[in-house]
Amino acid sequence: MLFRSAEPARRLLTDEVLQDVLLIGSPAEVGMALGDLVTVHGPSSIGLALLQEDLAAGIEAAAEAFVVMHASLAVPS
Repeated sequence: MLFRSAEPARRLLTDEVLQDVLLIGSPAEVGMALGDLVTVHGPSSIGLALLQEDLAAGIEAAAEAFVVMHASLAVPS
């Protein structure tokens, strides 16, 4: 077993960090949050995990969020 305790993760995953890891809200809210994170961190890629029972609805919501993110990044600040 690689990890004997979850305690180190609990220390690292503060409420502030969790806000950047777990985005909750409407597709528009998630898209705006993703846009803000991309602006701040400048990642070369983004991955999403869909935590919904209805996978088709989750994919639709993710697509909407990416449209909002893309639009927010296209606006000069």
